[in-house]
This record gives sequence, C-alpha cells and structure tokens, in this order.
Amino acid sequence: MTHTEIIEFVSQAMAVSDRRTVLPLGVVTNAELIQQKTGFDVTGYSRLLDNYGVRHTLNNHGDVEREQRRGQIAGEVTDSMRKKKGAWSA
Repeated sequence: MTHTEIIEFVSQAMAVSDRRTVLPLGVVTNAELIQQKTGFDVTGYSRLLDNYGVRHTLNNHGDVEREQRRGQIAGEVTDSMRKKKGAWSA
C-alpha cells in the first residue's frame, strides 16, 4: 500500500456517502507489541480503512482549534502524508 493510494482513497471517501467503500491495508504485523502494550491479542487481524471512518474522522475531528481545546491532535489528510516511508506497508 502506498501513500498515494491511501491519500487517493481518503479523497474519494469524502465524496461517497451512499455506500461503504473499503481499502484493505493488510494483516496486523505488530500483534505481539500491541498485546504487550494493551493486553489485546490481535494476531491474524486485518487492517482497513472505510469511507465512513474517514468521513467521521475528518468531519468530527478535523478542526485543529477544537481538537487543541480538547487536548487532541486533529485528524487531517496531511497526517497521512507526513508518515515516514513504509509506515503504511501491508
């Protein structure tokens, strides 16, 4: 999975509200670390983005000022672009 593919999906997801669209990201590769940190075993789980999650995040958590007041970081399309190379590989 490339950054370009993810950014393209996010852009398209904002335009689709009448049906679910999904972008598979692959199997969770750091399940052991997640279990150590959280106690949850996600071995064999798959990761994906769907348009409803993308739309929710950008529409409800994309306002920088509002999220700062809540002590949070806003979800922006540019967050995906800033990820280091390889962070999205499946």
